[in-house]
Amino acid sequence: LPDLPYGYDALAPIISAEIMELHHKKHHQAYVTGVNKALEQYAEAEHKGDVPR
Repeated sequence: LPDLPYGYDALAPIISAEIMELHHKKHHQAYVTGVNKALEQYAEAEHKGDVPR
């Protein structure tokens, strides 16, 4: 996951640094990991011919 182009505290006091870090390191990372896994599974299914063309 690439670093943000600004600090976690850049949006304070509207959004706290702790919330920014949580969303970036946990939530965003989970979405990226999930998409990567889905793409791998799709590629495997496509290779096996389990995906309609």
